[in-house]
Amino acid sequence: RQIGPLFSGLIEYDYRFIDFTNLRPVDPDFSSTGHIIAIGIRRDPEARLSGTFKVGAELRNFERQADAVRPFALAALGYRITPRLLTNLVFARAIQASTNQDFAFFEAPIARLRLTQQFTPKLSAFVEGAFELDEFQDRVSPGEPKRRSDRLYGAAMGGEYLVAHWLTA
Repeated sequence: RQIGPLFSGLIEYDYRFIDFTNLRPVDPDFSSTGHIIAIGIRRDPEARLSGTFKVGAELRNFERQADAVRPFALAALGYRITPRLLTNLVFARAIQASTNQDFAFFEAPIARLRLTQQFTPKLSAFVEGAFELDEFQDRVSPGEPKRRSDRLYGAAMGGEYLVAHWLTA
């Protein structure tokens, strides 16, 4: 929904289904379904300075565990350096389900920086760097330390082709 000349509001709904197969009887089953709802605001993606901010929650229904509600927030900022060169910075913080048997959940602040070069109106290439800090708390196994942190780094490069205004490959 448009809010003024440069901003629009958004409401999003996602459905997620995760099914772990080939589990041994002693393995925990983290299979679940999830309903994700978010509200936010977006600045015109065609403007020199664009962005999105949204907050929401996910209701995760586990098959063999208690249901969980996990909040999240995401902020994305884009800056068009030239008409064909764009940089994006994304920061998200969410509570994620863990497949580690010692921990049920972890908090994950995630930051990504992407540089995109557009060659034609439909074809572009990108390079991206990412950092994630997984902060595990409340160890399930008694007698063990309660906290653990993992630092993850990533890099990516690729291309995108705009098939239609609503479909990118």
